[in-house]
Amino acid sequence: MPLLTALALTVGGFGGILTYLCLGPLAFANLQIWAIFLGAASFFGLGGKEAGLKAQITQNFLGVLTAWIALVLVTQTALAAAIGLPAAAGIFVAITAGAFVLAANMPMFAAIPFTVPGYASTAAIALLTGAAGKVLEPTVANPAIAAGLSLLIGGGYGYVCEKVTGMLVAAPVPAKA
Repeated sequence: MPLLTALALTVGGFGGILTYLCLGPLAFANLQIWAIFLGAASFFGLGGKEAGLKAQITQNFLGVLTAWIALVLVTQTALAAAIGLPAAAGIFVAITAGAFVLAANMPMFAAIPFTVPGYASTAAIALLTGAAGKVLEPTVANPAIAAGLSLLIGGGYGYVCEKVTGMLVAAPVPAKA
């Protein structure tokens, strides 16, 4: 089977199943399908295979961690009350985004663009679900936990798609009678 056909079947098929699960039976888990796709995109962008999965998890989770720190600082310190939420958020985003860029001095964090999905997913879940005040809760309502789980599943999704695509491409073509 041609590579793009096989990839279309796996990405589409597994993507459809994951969407159903996120919106249906696993809705309680606060998994975000768009963040799952970002995790898969990071996996493929980092070269796939086991090394790509390891790098995807490392990079995406650095983004989750730094965004979570920004959210904790915005919601749990008095700076927002003192200077206003927009100014405080801007200051803390500047600091934490700068920190994840500086972390690229360590080789394991060198793929800066793949830190962004973790950061953006965490911030987006906090803003879109109104969960910014839940950043200290040890539940899936915490935007960092929801983003981390979604991105982790996304990396696994990419890994499974890659493996199944490889099997479909390598499958022998039946002989014509």
